[in-house]
Amino acid sequence: MTEVQKKIYHRPRGMRDFFEAEIVKREEAERIFFEVTKKLGFERIEVPYLEEEKLFLKSLGDDSDVVRKEMYSVYRDKEPLGLALRPEFTAGVIRAYLENGLTQKPQPVLLASSGVIFRHDRPQRKRFRDPWQLNLEIVGSSETFYDALVIFATFQFLAKIKINQVFVKTSHLGCLDCQPRYLLRLKEFLEKNSKFLCPECQRRKEVAPLRTLDCKNPDCQRLYSMAPSIHEHLCKKCSLDFEMFLSHLADFKIDAHKDKTLVRGFDYYTGTVFEVFDKEETLALAGGGRYDNLVELYGGPKRPAVGIGIGLDRVLEIATISYSKNQQKRIALIALSGQTENFFKENLEKFTNLPVIIVDFAFSNQNISQKLRQAAQKGAEYALILGEDELKKEEIIIKNFQDGSQKRVPLQKLFLLLQKIF
Repeated sequence: MTEVQKKIYHRPRGMRDFFEAEIVKREEAERIFFEVTKKLGFERIEVPYLEEEKLFLKSLGDDSDVVRKEMYSVYRDKEPLGLALRPEFTAGVIRAYLENGLTQKPQPVLLASSGVIFRHDRPQRKRFRDPWQLNLEIVGSSETFYDALVIFATFQFLAKIKINQVFVKTSHLGCLDCQPRYLLRLKEFLEKNSKFLCPECQRRKEVAPLRTLDCKNPDCQRLYSMAPSIHEHLCKKCSLDFEMFLSHLADFKIDAHKDKTLVRGFDYYTGTVFEVFDKEETLALAGGGRYDNLVELYGGPKRPAVGIGIGLDRVLEIATISYSKNQQKRIALIALSGQTENFFKENLEKFTNLPVIIVDFAFSNQNISQKLRQAAQKGAEYALILGEDELKKEEIIIKNFQDGSQKRVPLQKLFLLLQKIF
């Protein structure tokens, strides 16, 4: 009779498990992010992982990659529930802004958030299906100062984690008056050069011509460098807004490069758009822009807005994070009998009130050498060793793994001495 083969389960493709070191690094980055943004007036917000699917369908655009092929929709018994895992933050934040009456607060409202988003993207280096993101939204002002402020906040955060060699690429998408005129010129250019377009751009030129400029195909990129510039077709107001925005960036001493081919992947973007790059890695670390019509699109009042999303996974790969000095000592509790084990259990609450992390409860039947070796492997700095002889003498041994020394101390004075040592 053949033994039934046990199934080994695997995490879904493109998703990850996180362990202590990675979690601590991410949490420290988030702490720094919220510390920086709080000083600039941002308040924290958390929104659900699940939202109504139509929230994203309405704002992102039918032709966006997220809607067409990357969104995780929720089904039960093959029936759609009308829900989706969030593929980005902005839609949920604006929904929360409206639903919770933030329109009645003094405007603009500055909001900061962090967490995981979900996209059924093609897994590749630095690109996952469960990316972590830091997010800033400023809702309720059309002032271009706030466009620059979200970039300034991003640069401040990056500087805190030792990412200083960064610059911003920026463009302006025009308004309802000037963008249509530009699209006519762009369509003429695309039709004229149709035979040189990749299959995806062939499709996009019919349904979303502006998004062709976002193509990553090298041949298309070379072609679009010769395309008409939207900057030459902006109306007077858009042109003045763009120049004012660039002026704010200059005041903040932010290195900004105009890029006529820069567009964002969602339909809700209007006006200024931008991406932050690392000069050495040529990685897009953050991106965002203005979305002045989104609040109205969701049934709210006219509330211009701007935001930025920071790709935390990419940032952490090149960040240098200086942790706050950890004063907690790592200790092992080593009991050599049932009675001595009871001492540790009865006093466990006292141990947890000390600045320590208990990395090992060595209560097994292993010999003392094995227990010490295991404690060292778990990173213990000190071991508290209690055997029958020590218990009779009302003593305990404190072993220092760092210098190899050890000493006996009275049990009655143990916690007083530990407070002094630790």
